[in-house]
Amino acid sequence: MGGHYPAIGSTGIETEELVLSWDDNSLIDSYDVYFAASTDPLTASSLVVSGQTETSYSLGTLLSDTTYHW
Repeated sequence: MGGHYPAIGSTGIETEELVLSWDDNSLIDSYDVYFAASTDPLTASSLVVSGQTETSYSLGTLLSDTTYHW
């Protein structure tokens, strides 16, 4: 899988045990993951994990019929 999952503009994503994933970049030691159910730009309050060294992050179960950004 290239890029990230779910991809930009994805619809109909299974909401139970959703795992975000992205390609590894050997130049990056860790990642900050931002996630929100808002149409506003992601902000510091959207930070769900900082210093993530893995290329995936489990969000658990999400609400259906809701737009999320990450």
